[in-house]
Amino acid sequence: MQKKIIIFSVGVTGIALAVAGIFVGPPEGIFYDPTRQSEIVSRSESRVDHAEHGDHSGHGHDEDQAAGSSQADGHAEGAQGGQEDPDHGGEAKQPLDDKSSPSEAEGHGAHEGHQDNDKHDGQDEHNDDHGGVDLTPDQMDAFDVRTATVSGGPISVTIERPAEVVYDENALAHVVPRVPGIARTINAAEGDEVLEGEVLAVLESRELADAKAAYLASLERLTLAKENFARADALIDKRIVSAEAHLEAKTDYAEARINLRNARQKLFALGIGEARLNEITEEDEADLTEYVMRAPLSGTVVARHLTRGESVPTDREAFIIADVSTVWIDISIYAHDLERVESGQTVTVVTEGGLETEGRIGFVTPNVSEETRTANARVFLANEPMRLRPGMFVTARIAVSEEPADVRVPAAALQNHEGRDVVFVKDKEGRLNPRPVTLGRRNSHYVEVLAGLKTGDTVVTDGAFIVKSQLAKSGFDDGHNH
Repeated sequence: MQKKIIIFSVGVTGIALAVAGIFVGPPEGIFYDPTRQSEIVSRSESRVDHAEHGDHSGHGHDEDQAAGSSQADGHAEGAQGGQEDPDHGGEAKQPLDDKSSPSEAEGHGAHEGHQDNDKHDGQDEHNDDHGGVDLTPDQMDAFDVRTATVSGGPISVTIERPAEVVYDENALAHVVPRVPGIARTINAAEGDEVLEGEVLAVLESRELADAKAAYLASLERLTLAKENFARADALIDKRIVSAEAHLEAKTDYAEARINLRNARQKLFALGIGEARLNEITEEDEADLTEYVMRAPLSGTVVARHLTRGESVPTDREAFIIADVSTVWIDISIYAHDLERVESGQTVTVVTEGGLETEGRIGFVTPNVSEETRTANARVFLANEPMRLRPGMFVTARIAVSEEPADVRVPAAALQNHEGRDVVFVKDKEGRLNPRPVTLGRRNSHYVEVLAGLKTGDTVVTDGAFIVKSQLAKSGFDDGHNH
């Protein structure tokens, strides 16, 4: 009964495998052979016969059973190994558990190797791309990219303070008439460039006419007094003129000279020069009222406070002329900074538009203003581009001290790449590579590098932002192309 059950089970299993092979087909990658299926079923029946024979023969047939099992195992191993089976004499078949033929396996291995190579090449390409930017010399010139050798130097410690641009008072003139009068002609307007001695306006002045008339009268009296004294002096020896008359003539002559001197000095005070005095004696009476206002220096007319026909007093300027080729920068210095700020220190003046100009402190006021509680440090600056306008508010960066740095780079060389401070270093092949750096002290011109660079390295000093843009444009940033 047990034999029948075993045979039935094996038979059912074989039929199920056969049916599965016919209707379902082998799994993908398995080569199915119907003759191979019959071999497996026959071999299974053989194992069952040996097992049943062992049950009837008892323990005396253990060796035969073992031999039968060994032979069956040998056939099974031979079939699995793909070699010839001596019992069946058939040609060796590939085992069912083979996933593919040798050619397919070789092709599959080659495909995997190709994928590995592609992945490796992609990684290498990414690493190379991340390395930097290749720019030809012509491209560097076109992009205005400049490089320099890294070296050490001083790093200035600066403080920033508010400041104001004011006129250079040594090149500023308030033109005020020396005599009151009425404006007859005006030859200059605001914004005009004038030269020293150029006529600004002409006034009609009664006071000037009086002064000129007094001078002319004094000049005539002097001439008359001189002649009287000369005649009296000639007649005194002949005793024709008394001593008293001689003394009186001498006194009149002396007084005439004093009066002429006073008249001359008054005209000098009114701006009439020596050369002009010689012309007064030849003028018409109408010209005695003419007062000419002239430019005391060359510069720009920055203000005009008179119009034609206006009464011009002597206590108000009619014109303001300034030479703005030089200006002053007045810096507000707080009380706690006075110990660090002194004459001769370098100052960088920065306008709201970003213009930077360097100068030196000329002096620091010894007192502190009662209103602002600040002292004043003054910087004398040349203003040739005329970009500094009096009245502008600027920022003054005062270099209060300098400390040495082993490695420093221009501030323009520093860029932020992937959240890190980097500079672009030029390698032997000319490639510009972003290199992370650790920074120390800095000012508006230089930055100290504590780590990441050494003296002798070549870095991009101008146009670093352009190089960074080319790096991003070419897809060199991490994560942009992967």
